[in-house]
This record gives sequence, C-alpha cells and structure tokens, in this order.
Amino acid sequence: MSGIKSSSLVYKETGMAAVSDPHALFCSNDANGCHLEVYPRPDGDIYVCGLGGSPQLRPDDLRSIDPSGVQPGANRVAAGHKSLSAMTSLVDPGKEPDIKQACLRPLLPDALPAMGRLCEGINNLYIVAGHNCWGILWSLASGEAMAELIAHGTSEHLSLSPFDPTRFT
Repeated sequence: MSGIKSSSLVYKETGMAAVSDPHALFCSNDANGCHLEVYPRPDGDIYVCGLGGSPQLRPDDLRSIDPSGVQPGANRVAAGHKSLSAMTSLVDPGKEPDIKQACLRPLLPDALPAMGRLCEGINNLYIVAGHNCWGILWSLASGEAMAELIAHGTSEHLSLSPFDPTRFT
C-alpha cells in the first residue's frame, strides 16, 4: 500500500451563516492546479481540500515517516487559498487560512480498497483499508459488506471479489 499526502484548509469565523443542510461544492481543475472541494460546516467554518499536487509516497516512505512530519505543502496551501478567495468574498485573500493541515490517504496499486479475509488458513483475520479519498463515501457499503462477510461468510449486497486483499499476491 502506498499513500498520498494531501493538504487541506479550514477557515473559521467566515461570516457564513451556519449550514444545517449538508452541501458541498466540487470544482474542476483551475489555473492554480487545484480542483477544490468546499465543505461548509454547521458551525460556519469552511473546510477545503482538493488543493492538487499531492505527492504519492512509496510503502518504504510510509514506514519511515514520523507523523509530526506530515505537514501541508506550502505551495499547495497558497494555491488553494488563492483559488478559494477568488471564488468567494467570505475569504480574505490577505488573511491566511486558520488551519493548514495534511493527511496521508491509503492507496493500493489499482486504486481499489482491500476488503475481505486477509489470508486463508487464519480464521477471523479481515482487512478493510485503502479507500483513498473515498473512505467516508464508501464507509456504509464497506461496513455492511464486511459485517455480512464476518457474520455469514459472504456479502449479500456487494461482491467483494474486485476488492480481494490477496489479489496482489
């Protein structure tokens, strides 16, 4: 499994009214190399990801990286801030984002998650990982499929064959 280091931003006290209905804005690639995803939060904060330029880390890099070393890319933060401030008056182009952060997203070679029994011969050893940026979206279907697999030996609602964890061995 490799990883992708992605930067994201949070803007607090934007003056935006609290959002009670869930909404998100997904943007196309822009001149700054961003494909912003903008998520207004119920408290009026704005979470932004899709800053682009996310480097892929090899498995050896992931094994040796210290969590404190996972920092946002300064150039991607600047690009994302520039893109967002051009889209809305809620973000002051002269004011830095309140939170600049980074994460490591798990990624398998075929970009599909690993879901299922980890290996034959060892009972009760399962894995569900590697959803990349779609972990939250896939969470309900993955959870249901894995619960069915563990409880009944098979998933009734989702074929797990494309996600077989042993497909790379």
